[in-house]
Amino acid sequence: MSKIKIKVEIINEEERQILDTTGILSNEILKYLEENKTLVLWNYEKNILTRENDEWKMTYLFVPQKKTTGIIKMKDMQRNIKLEIETEKIERKDHDIKIYYLIEGKKYLYQIEEIKWVY
Repeated sequence: MSKIKIKVEIINEEERQILDTTGILSNEILKYLEENKTLVLWNYEKNILTRENDEWKMTYLFVPQKKTTGIIKMKDMQRNIKLEIETEKIERKDHDIKIYYLIEGKKYLYQIEEIKWVY
């Protein structure tokens, strides 16, 4: 288990969210906490993104050139919302990852960049 400094971005046509934080990397799973107390897990082996807080849990599976079903579980309503995810491509180098995907025809980019110190 090791701590790494990361920059996370989620970009679509309407907005760009940027987070600089520290993540914990263990067994090819990166964990980090967003500012709104949402726990995020990125599984590098299975390409699964999970985000969870007190209100909901979101699970997305990314498979290049395939359509998959993402699930958002609304905890207080005991209801699941299903979304079709179309993954265009995944680029990975070490712990850096870029995922280009569409949800309901809307383009997204999710990326994690490990911040390495240069002396």
